[in-house]
Amino acid sequence: MRVLSRVAAWIVFALASASAALAQQGVDFSGRWILVSPSPAPVDVAAAMSVTQPVVRTSPSGTPIPPVYMRLTIEREVGERATTEERFIGADGGDVAFTAEGVTRRRDISVRWDGDALTFDVGSYTGPRRQTGEWREQHEIWSLDGDGRLRVRQETQGSAEAPRTIEATYRRR
Repeated sequence: MRVLSRVAAWIVFALASASAALAQQGVDFSGRWILVSPSPAPVDVAAAMSVTQPVVRTSPSGTPIPPVYMRLTIEREVGERATTEERFIGADGGDVAFTAEGVTRRRDISVRWDGDALTFDVGSYTGPRRQTGEWREQHEIWSLDGDGRLRVRQETQGSAEAPRTIEATYRRR
């Protein structure tokens, strides 16, 4: 049993180290962001966002490592409501939910660096694989422009909606 625990610990450490290596690039999006454009904003675009992106300087075992961004927390204010989500950079994951009617809903999440841009992919579907049953996918790209403004390009599509692209610009408050 001890051997199995040690193997599991090494696997967790290896995965964390691989994630850290992937997360070493990129920029810090931390701060409070206020929507500049489009104006007026579509009803489903955040008028403001608060982003927390802590820097990690030690490995899971406490050994110093080069500073990396491993996760971020995003609070989006859309209309009268606020939603909070936590994303792990360099990680792919998801979950499965079962409804009272016996429908299985799967959700896939991926967050990765593409150069200095941070890309989020979130998909949900009720069929046996992506884009089957009732489904929706969202591809979001974050980057900073030359003036330090946050540019968010959001592409969505789904079984009940036509493909749509929204480009939003936020200024740091």
